[in-house]
Amino acid sequence: TSFGARISGLVGDGNGANNVAIEQVDQDRPPITKNPQIQGDQLIERGSHAVVLVKADANDNLDSAATTTFNVEISPTGLNQWTSSVVSGGQNVVYQGTTNEGREYIITPSSAMSAGWYDVRAQAIDSRGQTGDWKSISGSSGFELKNGVPTVVTDPIPSVMCDTPTRVSMVGHISDPETPLENLVVTSNSDSFVAWHAASKEIEVHFAWSELNGCPLGQQGMEVSMDDGGDYSAAGELPYGTLLFRVTENGQPRWNGLPTQSISEGGSGVLALLPYLSDTDDSGNPTTVEDLSIELISNSNEDIINAYLNGNVIGFDAVDDDVNGQAILTLRASDGIKTSEATLTVNIQPENDAPRLSSFEEIESISLKRNSVQVIDLSSRIVDVDNPAEEAFVTVTPSEAGAARYSFIDGSLTLEFEQVGMQTVTIVLQDKFDTNTYTMNVDVFDSYPFLISTAESDSGYMVIDMQDTYIGQTPTVTMIPTDNSPSFTIISVTWNICSSLTGTCDGLMEYNLDMSKANVGWTDELAIPSILIPGQLAREDGSQYKDYYQLTMTASDTSGNDYKTMTELKWDITEAMPTIEEMEDDMFSDYLDDLNDDKTEILAQIEALAEGEDSGALEVQLSEIEAELELACSDPRADCIDESLSSSTSVESDAPIDYKMIALIGGIILAGLVIGLMFSRRNNGEMKIDPWNDTGWNPNLVPAHDTVANSMYGGAQAIFQQPVAVAPAQQIAGPPLPPGGLPAGWTPEQWAYYGQQYLDGTL
Repeated sequence: TSFGARISGLVGDGNGANNVAIEQVDQDRPPITKNPQIQGDQLIERGSHAVVLVKADANDNLDSAATTTFNVEISPTGLNQWTSSVVSGGQNVVYQGTTNEGREYIITPSSAMSAGWYDVRAQAIDSRGQTGDWKSISGSSGFELKNGVPTVVTDPIPSVMCDTPTRVSMVGHISDPETPLENLVVTSNSDSFVAWHAASKEIEVHFAWSELNGCPLGQQGMEVSMDDGGDYSAAGELPYGTLLFRVTENGQPRWNGLPTQSISEGGSGVLALLPYLSDTDDSGNPTTVEDLSIELISNSNEDIINAYLNGNVIGFDAVDDDVNGQAILTLRASDGIKTSEATLTVNIQPENDAPRLSSFEEIESISLKRNSVQVIDLSSRIVDVDNPAEEAFVTVTPSEAGAARYSFIDGSLTLEFEQVGMQTVTIVLQDKFDTNTYTMNVDVFDSYPFLISTAESDSGYMVIDMQDTYIGQTPTVTMIPTDNSPSFTIISVTWNICSSLTGTCDGLMEYNLDMSKANVGWTDELAIPSILIPGQLAREDGSQYKDYYQLTMTASDTSGNDYKTMTELKWDITEAMPTIEEMEDDMFSDYLDDLNDDKTEILAQIEALAEGEDSGALEVQLSEIEAELELACSDPRADCIDESLSSSTSVESDAPIDYKMIALIGGIILAGLVIGLMFSRRNNGEMKIDPWNDTGWNPNLVPAHDTVANSMYGGAQAIFQQPVAVAPAQQIAGPPLPPGGLPAGWTPEQWAYYGQQYLDGTL
């Protein structure tokens, strides 16, 4: 551009100092951009736009608002991410001739733009393309893009099955202007809402069947809330909308409401379930409930309720008399394809329970030594399910006055009895409403039991074995302490011999065991003295039929404890001595040894007699022993020595042998035998029936037990001995004796009382 200049007014200029003058002329300069301004509301809704007024100063004499244009850009506040892609307009000059003369530009936010504040900047461009500086407004001077609210569209209405969890796609039902569906968070307070599955863009719903209302068939609504990350604090709630679903039947069995059941503590109840069930097919048509199967799924409180199913009936019992509370029973009905569940509430109504003693059976029956003290911690056994146990009031009442005391200080029960025998202690527990009573049985004894075993065992303190217990024998008893026995310092033994037939005891023997033999035991023959005839044995001829030997023992140990047998031991004599043929080898050997010993003893007694002293009784005994010995030696098992052959010396008698007398006696015996044979032949066909054969006694058995007839003299021993005074025959009371006389082992007194029963065979 060319410029010219003309100077005028130089006449009379006498001042040379002002010959230079400078003046600026604006010509062809870049425009000066002014700050843009948001026109109208700074809060811009989604789908709306913002208006920006931009202005500039031409800064020369060439341009004006009409020749000046602008670059307009926006950026999220503070990020300097400038863009003009959403800016349009600026074709017209507005507000001409005013201070606001400029151009208006339109900002239309895109869906990709996030909500929030945006900065705006502008740059002026003149007609020659010269640009001014960028001028910007930021923060609250710019504009705020409001968040796009998600929306709900109900159509088309999806269908779901009743009581069946179902996923439904929300594409086309839920949308957001700027947020993808998978980035939304969808929630609902509806009971039918299950979950939002963002990845698959599906909502899961479950329109459940209820006992009261059944299936919610038909069109059902569900309000959902949608969170796109925007700030909705000003509104106070998230955007929301209502979805619609069409609910159809699914063919499951259906439960009607099961009524709550109530029982008392310790009670029980039952409930038939079929009246509360219904069923349909997939189309909703009713079907029978008889074919449904029912099962008990769970019991929420097994500590108080026992529940069980019996077919289509459910039963429930309280576990004991103390528990109370509530249990929820879950039941399931199935038609073989589909199932449904229901709950049954069972309440146990609380009732007051009296205090009680736990584990009372441990102290219900105890043994206690006389005058000894036993302390029982009673307070630890007291329980009360309704009130604190320490509030229970306790009273004790013993059968013996003062023998039981309860301490309220430490809760102890002290027992000390003076009287021996079974005693009782009555314990009463009370609270404000109820009472429980317990009775203790206390066996008070003055000695510990002396335990006896009749077979080898460690269960007792003493093993006792009795031998020679046949009729006619004198028993021998062996006593051996067990390893389990205490260290006894003294053991006292008492034997009684009694008769079950007469009910009397006529023999008594008392003695102390020699404790120095405790390691080997004691063996004694029970030669028990008579208590009726001093100086004689109660059983001179051995045990009799229906005798019994009775034993009691007392003892003391090193600790001063006393012991005694609590029950009397008895050995009954009921069996006769076996015949020699019936004896076992050991018994036969002992029997033979006893006969030889008895013979030796009697011979020694005869030898010991003073000259002229009567030996008749001993001779009779000797003859009986020799007869038995002769019979025993005839057994093949016997090993006997024939004294007539083995003797090396002869015994000379002071009296001469009367051979005539011996011959006479032999002749008489021979004649008697011949006459007897003759009569037996003559009366062989006319033998009368023995009237005794109709009784339990058979005379044919008598000779085996007739020791006189079986002796070596055959009953004629008086001929070979010095004459002795014949004792008068004892008059025996009672029924007539059998032909063989008094049965073996019987006394006259026994025959007087029990002889008739013997004859009748009823004994």
